[in-house]
Amino acid sequence: MSALRTVFARTLWAALLVLAVAGSQAQVRDPLSSLAGRPAILLFAKTRSDASMDRQLALLSEIRVELSQRKAVVIAVVLRRDAMTVMGYASFPAGSGNALFETFKPGGEGLTVVLLDGKQAELKRWEQTVTTDELLSLLPAAQ
Repeated sequence: MSALRTVFARTLWAALLVLAVAGSQAQVRDPLSSLAGRPAILLFAKTRSDASMDRQLALLSEIRVELSQRKAVVIAVVLRRDAMTVMGYASFPAGSGNALFETFKPGGEGLTVVLLDGKQAELKRWEQTVTTDELLSLLPAAQ
């Protein structure tokens, strides 16, 4: 009887493990689903101490009000780790940073900035810091 119980317990644990892995992969498939039609600015950096990322964040902080009025969300991903909302609000499942790297394939070095419309379609990308005027000229207006 105890051998049957051991087999049952191992089978149950294996099934739970498969379901947990499948569930987490399903969540990561669309990490931007929480944006609900809002435009986004994705910032990808290869290192934690990226001077270009710091400059871009400083520039974006100057237009925080305009970004808020346009309901834009700024998302930073460093080292393929989890995505983090820098301005605006959005939640991301674990592993979303890696999923965003795979989806948007940022450049090999330094900062990559990707501008997305409300349907998460890529409008433009840059491999350097972007002026606020250029971002605002391309960012969809609030509706």
